[in-house]
Amino acid sequence: MYGSYIGKNKVLVRPKYGGKLILPADDLSLTPLLLTEGEYQPALTTILSQYVGRGQIVVDVGAHVGYYAVLMGQRVGTEGTCICYEPHPTLYPLLAENLILNGIHTESNLYPLAAYSEQKRVNFLQVERLTMDSTLSSSKEPLCQEDENGSTIEVQGVAICEHLHHLPHIDFLKISVGRKGIDTLLGLGDLMKDKIRFLIFEFERNLWEKEEISELRELLFIYRRNYGKRLLEVESKGDLVEVEEQRVIETCHYAQLVLC
Repeated sequence: MYGSYIGKNKVLVRPKYGGKLILPADDLSLTPLLLTEGEYQPALTTILSQYVGRGQIVVDVGAHVGYYAVLMGQRVGTEGTCICYEPHPTLYPLLAENLILNGIHTESNLYPLAAYSEQKRVNFLQVERLTMDSTLSSSKEPLCQEDENGSTIEVQGVAICEHLHHLPHIDFLKISVGRKGIDTLLGLGDLMKDKIRFLIFEFERNLWEKEEISELRELLFIYRRNYGKRLLEVESKGDLVEVEEQRVIETCHYAQLVLC
């Protein structure tokens, strides 16, 4: 076991990469994995451990309780900057607590916001016992809808391109937002042209609507043709392999992707 119960519905976990994390004890998505395995998404964890370094600027969109934020924050050190976005009202305080716990809060900037394509109030589905399933949701869905999947609330969205435009560059930007991921990608705007070195995001087919997949296809084509970006896939052993956007769009059900 990599952790123990510390009371008040919290467990303290020591991930394999180092550091400490406080997680909700009743969570059934991330907490059991970290308690028993000590890591989450080992391939991506390996890549970030290898490539993120001191003095870099990193951004974690959908930071959850800080698993990747702590990993990256430790590696960029006091000379670097770690920026986190997490709109979940229960997870955001734990994220802030974990950055303090690991002594990286002074070089970190936290925002209880949803990184989006524009500044507006957006719907957010919060799933309390499956927190990794919490996600931005369609504006067509009713607010305060409560069922076995959770409850839909309003959170503040921010135009991520405008919010980050002041940065000289971004070495790594990781996106984990579940549904409506295309809105976050579209929100990056000109940041992809010359500021973002590595963009990491997930493509999970069953969470994307047909028109969103078409938008992603067009976006990846523009990044390759106009900006000279390469599309890489994270393989199970932590390797990066170049792939064609057409194959990803047409055949992949789930993929962790890197644009660089």
